[in-house]
Amino acid sequence: MHLANYFLESYAERMGCAVPRISLAAQEIIENYDWPGNVRQLENVMIYAFNMAEDNIIDIQHLPKGIRQRENFAYALREEDVNVTKKKATKGLSAMKNVEKSIIENALIESDFRVAKAAKLLGVSKTTVYRKAKKYNIDLKQEDI
Repeated sequence: MHLANYFLESYAERMGCAVPRISLAAQEIIENYDWPGNVRQLENVMIYAFNMAEDNIIDIQHLPKGIRQRENFAYALREEDVNVTKKKATKGLSAMKNVEKSIIENALIESDFRVAKAAKLLGVSKTTVYRKAKKYNIDLKQEDI
């Protein structure tokens, strides 16, 4: 949990926001997940949850579906939680695009604009980085970001 909290604190500082608290149920999922993508996956999940959280609390429904619906966990979202999540997803579509764009830009910056290295950090192919860069009008030259 220390690393998850570190990523949240770091991202909150960059965004100029308060650090959200992680609910006990979400903590249990985070602690028991295998993290096949290692530290980068955890960091990306924490950024995702940070952006999805309401009222400065990260709960189960704020975690990506693949993390929260592992076969080892029998957590089921209540129907009203699903409806709230669907409404937020519809309203927050452009916000999610901004998050995705920001994650790609951050990976490019961290990799000194080497697409292969950025792709590896994100756990995607180089083609995906190029496609997303084109989609979000991200210039792959360092001086333009």
